[in-house]
Amino acid sequence: MKGKSEKSKKEYQKNNEKFLKVKSFIQTYHSQVIITLVFVLIIGWGISVSIPSDNKVAQVSVENKSNAFEVIFMDKSFGIVKEKEIATEIFEKAKDEFDKITEQKYKTDEKLQFNEVYAKKNQIAQQSEMISEITKYLIDKQDSLNRTSYVIEIENGVNIAVPNEQAVKTVLDAIQSRYTTGKEEFELKTLDFNDEEADVSFEKKEQNYMFDDEILRLKTATATYNNVEQDESKEGQEGQSEDGERVLDVVSVNFVENVKVEQQYVKPEEIVSASEAVALLTKEEEKPQIYNVQSGECLSIIGQKFDLELSEIKELNKEDKITEETVLQIDQPLIVSVPVPELSVVTQERVAFNAPVNRPVEYRKDDSQYVNYSKVIDSGENGEKLVTAEVIKINGKEQSRETVNELIVKDPKPQIVVKGTKSLPSKAATGSFRKPLYSYTLTSPYGKRWGSFHKGVDLATAKGNNVLAADGGKIIYAGWSGGYGYLVKIDHGKGITTYYGHNSKLYVKVGQKVAKGETIAAVGSTGNSTGPHVHFEIRINGQTVNPFNYFE
Repeated sequence: MKGKSEKSKKEYQKNNEKFLKVKSFIQTYHSQVIITLVFVLIIGWGISVSIPSDNKVAQVSVENKSNAFEVIFMDKSFGIVKEKEIATEIFEKAKDEFDKITEQKYKTDEKLQFNEVYAKKNQIAQQSEMISEITKYLIDKQDSLNRTSYVIEIENGVNIAVPNEQAVKTVLDAIQSRYTTGKEEFELKTLDFNDEEADVSFEKKEQNYMFDDEILRLKTATATYNNVEQDESKEGQEGQSEDGERVLDVVSVNFVENVKVEQQYVKPEEIVSASEAVALLTKEEEKPQIYNVQSGECLSIIGQKFDLELSEIKELNKEDKITEETVLQIDQPLIVSVPVPELSVVTQERVAFNAPVNRPVEYRKDDSQYVNYSKVIDSGENGEKLVTAEVIKINGKEQSRETVNELIVKDPKPQIVVKGTKSLPSKAATGSFRKPLYSYTLTSPYGKRWGSFHKGVDLATAKGNNVLAADGGKIIYAGWSGGYGYLVKIDHGKGITTYYGHNSKLYVKVGQKVAKGETIAAVGSTGNSTGPHVHFEIRINGQTVNPFNYFE
């Protein structure tokens, strides 16, 4: 124990002597020691060396030690170049080669990334190899890149992307040809505009869609420089409709909506074929539309024109409180529901058709016959005329027409009618019924009519013509009666009454007796009517019957 204690004591004394020497050294040279430690720390923090496993190059973070750039695109390294500009040129060449191979132009939001590195001469990539590698990589990734396309933009917010300019023309031509095929062949004319011309302002009715360098701008306005015109070499070709109307030519074909076509980069899955684009743009949906009432129209006729039930018309126009009893006025706006595609086409056609020239009527008096006697001794014959008109259609449906010319091709032969002049001996009912007009056109028969029941027949003729009593009897009503307008009712006895509606003038009074064939009123268009006609009813014990089953 004593030996171990002496040994430990000697070691302690030896270590103490060393400590005192170090302490003395630091006290003497403390400034130099601090400077040395700081230098060692700077070197340790400033230099970081890593040995890459692929023997490419050691990355050096000290700026004055790096001499090249590692090129990275979409998280993949493509090699080392001396300058960033070289990498950019290589990438553009690779993209051009890629566009050439795929026959498309692509765009990506990804940017080239660079890492500063130290590299030996033999570690710098060959440009041709890097171009080839990037090109192959782009081909593999093409489904994730935005592709150039032409986007058809409709003013209603519908956008359709198609592959190229030819597809645009195919789509627009196909939509227009739906309403011109078989009538005329059309050439869709396009124009190049400079900036000054592109700023021209257009009236609202003009439909714009234009094309220059990279933006297709087709114009379908009424202006002469952008109208779609017929090919003069095809002038004179005619199409003929089922009703015999012939289309001489189509003056113009335009789109109703404003259309613009722009070249854009879009995702590949958003690009559709020309046939798919046509299907999308011509798909019809029911949409409300303003219709102006035409002469001679009532709610049932309008419903038939637009395939609408009376209840549907009433619902669409409930704010205006439209009912069966509403008196419609010419040009009165009504809301109707019509099937409308995303892109509508308006055409102006010049048509020709043959129309009858109504035969005139010549009357000859016979004083041996009563005044209610009338006999046709020569039926005569209608003439014929060739009518030329210009028709405006939207999506093939006529909106308006204007007669341009009429040419008589066959003169009419007059109808000769013998009329009695002898006074009637009695005003009693005969039990048979004559027609309330000398001549007429049946515009609406008796029976079911677009969701309702027509209680009589509508017989159209010129305003002011005489309305005749169908049989002798007593006037039980003569005055205004809502939708009937000015109405006359005659009691013929045995529970039989007749109604004469929409008159312009009344020639009889309540309580007055009239003979069969006697004039009781003048034809008019009062009440729920938009054209001169007589609404005629026969009622037996309060129930309506078909008048044509009772006429003589």
